Amino acid sequence: MAKQEIKLQKEVISPKLANKRHNRNFENLAKSPKPIDNDYIIDTYKEVFYNISKKGKLSHESIIERSSNFLYPERASIIEAKIETRQAKLKLKNDQLFKLSSPNVKEHPVYPDKTFIKVNSPNTSGTNVQNAYIMQDGLKRYFANDQLFNIVRRAFGQKEDDWKTDIIHISLEEAIKIPDGEVIKTAKDLNKRDIATIDRIEDIPSDNLIISCVGREQTDYVNNIVSPTNVNYSINLNEDCSLLVAEVYYDDDGVTLLSRVKEIKIPAAGDWREADYVHTGSPISVPMSTVPEMIEPAYGDYYSNWANKEPYSSLVFEDRDKIWGKFSDGTYRKFPSIIKAVGRMYYKEKPNGNSKILNGVENDYLPDVPNHDGSTESDYGTSIIYKDCKNRFGQPRSFCFGDLKQDDFIQEKVFNNPDSYYYQKTASEEITFAGVTLKVIEGNVYGQPIFYKDDKYQVLLGARQLHIKALGKTVFKGSVSLFYTVTDGKYDIEWENSEMGADIIEDKLFDYKNVNRHHIKYLGLQGHSLNHGGSFKYNPSGENGTNDGLTDYMKQWL
Repeated sequence: MAKQEIKLQKEVISPKLANKRHNRNFENLAKSPKPIDNDYIIDTYKEVFYNISKKGKLSHESIIERSSNFLYPERASIIEAKIETRQAKLKLKNDQLFKLSSPNVKEHPVYPDKTFIKVNSPNTSGTNVQNAYIMQDGLKRYFANDQLFNIVRRAFGQKEDDWKTDIIHISLEEAIKIPDGEVIKTAKDLNKRDIATIDRIEDIPSDNLIISCVGREQTDYVNNIVSPTNVNYSINLNEDCSLLVAEVYYDDDGVTLLSRVKEIKIPAAGDWREADYVHTGSPISVPMSTVPEMIEPAYGDYYSNWANKEPYSSLVFEDRDKIWGKFSDGTYRKFPSIIKAVGRMYYKEKPNGNSKILNGVENDYLPDVPNHDGSTESDYGTSIIYKDCKNRFGQPRSFCFGDLKQDDFIQEKVFNNPDSYYYQKTASEEITFAGVTLKVIEGNVYGQPIFYKDDKYQVLLGARQLHIKALGKTVFKGSVSLFYTVTDGKYDIEWENSEMGADIIEDKLFDYKNVNRHHIKYLGLQGHSLNHGGSFKYNPSGENGTNDGLTDYMKQWL
């Protein structure tokens, strides 16, 4: 075959010439007959609805799933948390399977034998995870008491009662994943070999609070929208408070820890009982964890199922002095497992501890009230006397210094006035007869009984039987009583027998017992002796007397 030469030559043209030869306006491309917008997409979806499969990658199911994940991301978070837990559980089962298939390998892959471990969750006291464990044959063995723990520490040459060195602190969730061996209850149990695996359910530590509810607040003030100085503020003392808490619990497998919202109603103290100091509180024990991954799913539950319900959706309860929930940056306050609190509540962490406010407002505009316990003093340094004491919420107090059921006139005109004549400690006056000073009678004013006679409220300063002589002659012989009017500070001298039905038995001894009852308007304070009354008292020391109310003994004199 004859050889043939083929010449290969490439034609190169300039861009300018190329633009003249070739049309670059895309005029031959197809154009849509109508614009593509939302309506067009919806119409197209309706046309192809029955052409889309129910399940699969591009199906109705996948469209709904993707839309739901976009609208409710918290649900996906909860499912992902469960998936991660299941994966961890599957890994644990695989590890156990590996161990069973390799009988010579008994040691735990992470925590070698002789390792001390301890659960680092708060509030473990009183639970079955409060003490330490020791690893043996890949199992964690619980010490029933610290003495056994110290025996082993001593044998290993380690410091006793040391919970920081040579011990690993792990979370409750991590501890639950480690299989349990027999509990070490006695020293004899320390020598056991071939430890059996046991089913042991770890307690979930919980916060225990003593909580009382004053009532439900009512205000116009909402997050600085309305000036707090112009709002109406009050408390409904008969409307219960509410708490939403993150309750931690075991899943059906007995291993996985989950959390959910639990609603707790705290009964209001009511307008007849005081709740200032948590007198009405009862212990509330709910597994409230402080471990974020254990309570975050409960926050997802709250936003999905509770946040839009009354009263939890009300903005009134957002402007709080909170020690619960989260800060605006997502970090936790003291009680993060309390997700929502509605109402005025106080709490104690211990029955004999001090009460603190759990949920309230910075300035509640309620009236300030005295202490009502005798610590508030008059202008003379004596204790102010009260009646029908109420706290700042309008509830009756369990204490009310000086409240001996006196009438309103005495309370308003005498006791409510800090510079009242009754609050003077003593008073005295000269007793004169026919221009001659017979005696000076001085007596206590504060704490004495108050009598009503001659349209006056008075205390008896003293009662004398006198026999006064001058130059051998009798100037005066008879009885004289000195009364002091507590409304105007004036004195009244009564000669001979008292108008109140009682006599002067002897010098400096007045017969208080026989005073007509309608003259007695105030029994006097406990701890104060009666002027010239001997040992007798309307309000005696001990259980027959009191400065807060009336005993049966005291009632007989009224």
